[in-house]
Amino acid sequence: EGIDAVTAIDEPQKMDSGGSNALNKLRIGCIRCAGEEEVFVQEVEHAPNVFNFLFSLAKQKPETIQGVAEVMNQLMASGSWCSVMETNRLLQDHLKELPLSAQAALGLQSEKVMALIHSDAKRMAAGGEVPADLKSVADRMKSIRAPP
Repeated sequence: EGIDAVTAIDEPQKMDSGGSNALNKLRIGCIRCAGEEEVFVQEVEHAPNVFNFLFSLAKQKPETIQGVAEVMNQLMASGSWCSVMETNRLLQDHLKELPLSAQAALGLQSEKVMALIHSDAKRMAAGGEVPADLKSVADRMKSIRAPP
């Protein structure tokens, strides 16, 4: 349902009106499927569109960065989705177009993302120049994936 909501956003006006709602559906889906790699593998064909949506939303609506970070954390924990991000130059460029603070917040979610962001964003993340609520996202999302 979350991926369907994301793919339905195919023009800027829809991002304005439905971007946050699509993000919330994506967050719920990622949390429900946390740690279930087989589910992520089934949906990996949508990875470029989903990553592009997340970066576009974070750029257009900076107030959504915490939700974007939560989803990025879960997606980058998936080997199949992580591989898409690591091998797709266009996605990496789109990530680097984000404000440095957003890059830093996303870098804290995954070592793989940290390796892809601008060096100034890495310094911000390492220097603690990210709001506390964004710093805590990684641990919270990791605990969701942990087996009971």
